[in-house]
Amino acid sequence: MIKNRYDRLAPYYDFLARIIFGKSLLQAKSHCLDFLPQGAKILLIGGGTGQILPAILEGDRQAHVVYLEKSSKMMAFARRRLEQSMIRRVSFIEGDESKLPAVEKFDVVITNFFLDQFMEDRLGVLINLLFDRLNTTGLWLFTDFQLQKGQAHYWWQNLLVKIMFTFFKITTNLEANRLPEFDHFFQDQNLQLVEEKYFFKKLIVSRAYRKSIDTSTAKGPEPIFKTV
Repeated sequence: MIKNRYDRLAPYYDFLARIIFGKSLLQAKSHCLDFLPQGAKILLIGGGTGQILPAILEGDRQAHVVYLEKSSKMMAFARRRLEQSMIRRVSFIEGDESKLPAVEKFDVVITNFFLDQFMEDRLGVLINLLFDRLNTTGLWLFTDFQLQKGQAHYWWQNLLVKIMFTFFKITTNLEANRLPEFDHFFQDQNLQLVEEKYFFKKLIVSRAYRKSIDTSTAKGPEPIFKTV
């Protein structure tokens, strides 16, 4: 595995994101939080600086989050966002998916701007692993970049994505060198799309998927989880 070096970027990460995207990244990451079931056990993988952690924990005092992050400095920023009463409801784990507790299942998996780090061969393995960690009818919140091929905005979106990948390749030893076709991987899983919204001229997409034992029996895209 290629070693990531997000520690060196951690102090500037949120600042750089705001300069380029304004509030769009945070809005996209927060969009589907209303679908979280009460008292959920949540896996937040690649949680970065933990921007959405306070919103998750304030919205549900029974929720417990397993926060998995390779960068110790990113994790330190996430801890600073939380009151002491909230920290007790977060299990901070430094490392990658191999550090997850064996056979532990989750009601919710959150992957915000995380899956775009991997080449497609490893991405398929990782998505299979995370799908298996979801409880029956569990929820997967996915937010990431998605190019709109054939659309008027494609030329500048593609240029911006190439610049970002080059930047992260230089600064963090990013594994991937292009944006994966996420739809292909999610369509291979028994997941029902229950919510979708685009941001930043449709360069960013936020989706909520529900795990389904048999997607052929799905009756529609309406969410089944309590909203707040």
